[in-house]
Amino acid sequence: QQFAPAEAILAHLYLKADDAPRNEARAVALYQKAAGRGLDEAQVDLAELYMTGSVAANLPKDLLKAKALFTSAANSENLRARVALGNLYAAGGEHAKAFEWHEKAANQVLYSGPSLFSQKKELTPHQVLLNAWSNAADVVAMAQAQFQLAQHYARGQGTTRNMDEALRWYDKASDRGVPAAQRELGEFYAQGKWVDQDYVKARELFERAAKNGDAEAQYKLARLIEQGKGGPRDVKAAQSWYAKARQNGYIATRTVQTAPAGTSRVMTYPVSAGSAGRIAANSVNAAQPPAIEKQDIPADPVQAFQYYLKLAQAGNTDAMARVGFLYRKGVGV
Repeated sequence: QQFAPAEAILAHLYLKADDAPRNEARAVALYQKAAGRGLDEAQVDLAELYMTGSVAANLPKDLLKAKALFTSAANSENLRARVALGNLYAAGGEHAKAFEWHEKAANQVLYSGPSLFSQKKELTPHQVLLNAWSNAADVVAMAQAQFQLAQHYARGQGTTRNMDEALRWYDKASDRGVPAAQRELGEFYAQGKWVDQDYVKARELFERAAKNGDAEAQYKLARLIEQGKGGPRDVKAAQSWYAKARQNGYIATRTVQTAPAGTSRVMTYPVSAGSAGRIAANSVNAAQPPAIEKQDIPADPVQAFQYYLKLAQAGNTDAMARVGFLYRKGVGV
């Protein structure tokens, strides 16, 4: 039992450390040991590997094993596991079960105590580091849970449709930086659906999501800017956002009015792949996690926390550890 945290950390480093050689086979072996000892964080990480399989580790894709590991960890109140289990049930069309797990996760209190290992009077360095990573990962998982719960209420999947609850949870997820939640709220304000129409708020929300890389929000922001709704009309800015949306995979054809006299230019930009899958389910994680740039780290602790949190939500593991550390120390939060 006492070795499980060290095994999980070493496995994590074998998979994700920038300054260490990647060794998936060794990582899997260590995760299996730690998971077998009952460490819920290791069970979640191992389950995620089973979700895709690993050729390098000779680990076949096995959704049943992944589900069993997620379930074990979820029953131990692991927030990441609860979100993942809800996602699995949703993907299988079992929306009532998906709602149950997403609701549990969204209403779970983020851990703020001194240790995940309450039976220990003093923490080992391994336990301190694992706590930091776990706490940081929970921040990201909480945002995902809140967004998924909003989706359940908005669509009436797994529960009765309730737009008041949907708006409440979209707002929470938006505050945590989920681009898809910011875009959904922006759309409500732009159309005046379920809320009073407010182009200023719509433009603000679209801009927040656009800056977080949401291609559909980039397109919708461009349209408001082009039309001069919610703020001044700026053709160059609109063209820039249309171009970014296109680069990020959103496709549609727009004719941008470049002068009041009526001259215009045809530019091609997206109609989302989904709306096409809502940009891969609109995960808060980016495909390529951004690097921490030292020159961009604010001196102010509160601003620094927000900087690290944004990178953590985009998948930067170093930033996740720093967010966890700041939460533990109560610095900037």
